[in-house]
Amino acid sequence: MNELPELQVMSVKIPVSDLAASRRWYAEVFGLTEVMEWPDADGVVRGVALSGLGTVLLALREHGVAAAATHGFGFLNVRVPAEEDLAGCGTHLDRLQIRHTEVISGASGRLVGFHDLDGHELSFYAQTTTDGVRDDAVRHVQMAGQHQSTPTP
Repeated sequence: MNELPELQVMSVKIPVSDLAASRRWYAEVFGLTEVMEWPDADGVVRGVALSGLGTVLLALREHGVAAAATHGFGFLNVRVPAEEDLAGCGTHLDRLQIRHTEVISGASGRLVGFHDLDGHELSFYAQTTTDGVRDDAVRHVQMAGQHQSTPTP
């Protein structure tokens, strides 16, 4: 019997160094709408939540140290319906003067990659099962019950 109820992602939180600039940037890039903000104990707003990615909220949290420490890390891949949609995503990024990759192969499909204001990797992603999938990224995962771990002494 499964003890856990059905689980769903509620939000994804990304550290940013400049909340004012990042909230505008993310809203414009992904067509998001702000739905809440929250202040710290000192009354300064350092967090904001944006909607527009299905049922998942995107939270931005001003934290310069964490933003710098995660420079180059990929927090978010935003799914598009089909690979054909990636050309329009590239055009959208061009219009916003955001540098990006051409359409490239990823672990499970094709994508257009780019970076946010703090250098975090992001992408528009067309997920497939075989077309455009990188050969070196396809791996079969063993069932947990089939994998035996060796206890450490």
